[in-house]
Amino acid sequence: MPAISMNNRAQIGIGTLIVFIAMVMVAAITAGVLLKTTGTLQSKARSTGEEATKEVSTNVKIVDLTGYAYANETWNNGGPNITKLIILVTLAPGSSEIRYDDIILNYYSGDVYISGIRHNATITNDLSLAENSTNSSSGIANGVADFYVVPVFEQNHNNVLEKGEYVELHFWIEANNRAYPLEGNKEFTITILPVGGTMSEITRVSPSGIRSIFVRNWV
Repeated sequence: MPAISMNNRAQIGIGTLIVFIAMVMVAAITAGVLLKTTGTLQSKARSTGEEATKEVSTNVKIVDLTGYAYANETWNNGGPNITKLIILVTLAPGSSEIRYDDIILNYYSGDVYISGIRHNATITNDLSLAENSTNSSSGIANGVADFYVVPVFEQNHNNVLEKGEYVELHFWIEANNRAYPLEGNKEFTITILPVGGTMSEITRVSPSGIRSIFVRNWV
């Protein structure tokens, strides 16, 4: 039988019990704080990841680009110039739906730069409005640059571009009640930026000879 060491000591009593309970409580509180902090960080990481994924994937695909010119209207160069751009778009693969009000266009060609072009209205019945309306004739205050949406294939009439839908963005090249007609053989760029999404850009050169009302096949 091993000998009992007389150097071993133990403490008993109410004081020791209080210290033990305090240690348990401190450990429990610390564990609770760690769990709460971990949960908060995990939630923020998930939210940040979802927002980053949405920002990268949310964008539009430019399918076709059309120039519109009045057949009987001439400008300084003696010929009809393009006065409106018609951009056929759809959602890019994997993109979330986009409200028309959340689409911003920018246009620049040479020393002409028009930014912050926003959605004005969606035209579903009278397409002549899309062909003839301009900022100055549509009652837009201060000639703010804007564009009209003309649905080509739309599932729901809710001013939202959804998966599988195709719409035209009709932009008259004008701002501040002034027109900026696009001459022939002139480079121009259109950018489409969904709010909280990724920008799409297209750069083209207008045809050297503009003789018809619609000038197509730029994409």
